[in-house]
Amino acid sequence: MIASVVLMVTGLWRSMFILGYQPIPEFVEDARVGNLYLLGGSAASLAAAVWSFRRGHPHWVTACVAAPAVVVGGVALVWPYSMLRQLVALLALPGAIAGTVGGLLDRGYRRTGKAVVPQQYQGHGSAPAKTNTIATAALITSFFIGPAGVILGHIALHQIKTTRQGGRGLAIAALVVGYASMFVVSYITIGLFSSQGHSG
Repeated sequence: MIASVVLMVTGLWRSMFILGYQPIPEFVEDARVGNLYLLGGSAASLAAAVWSFRRGHPHWVTACVAAPAVVVGGVALVWPYSMLRQLVALLALPGAIAGTVGGLLDRGYRRTGKAVVPQQYQGHGSAPAKTNTIATAALITSFFIGPAGVILGHIALHQIKTTRQGGRGLAIAALVVGYASMFVVSYITIGLFSSQGHSG
């Protein structure tokens, strides 16, 4: 997944046309090379999603890991010269990072037959702990409003520590997505303002 994110960021950077795409040889070549990076990143993302599914990770982990291939790769194929690729990457790439973190935190799970059984509950008669609702809300919110997802993620982690509920991985993933999206939005905003300052 790290290889996928690196390839996609390289492709998005190479084919970023802030002032608009024009069919001049330099832009055509940048777009072609950028799309090759994006397609390579999409292939790596799909491979990571298949591996995540076969390992029995939660479905949200697999979906987040597959998001760059489906969203960014799909837009790159349909609109190869559009800045829409950069916009959808603001959601897909932080989600992929969150999925990677969620997969790494999911080490306590193993596949037995077709069911995934948490190791901590094997041999016990008790049911698994209920997932914290705020952790789920934090992950969903972090894709759309980064700061709100970060705040909810911290609240969820505090509640999980107190109540021993499930959902710690969701809360951490929400923090990763929220902080990453805030960083990316800040970076793009600074880039746009600096490019306008140079052109003016």
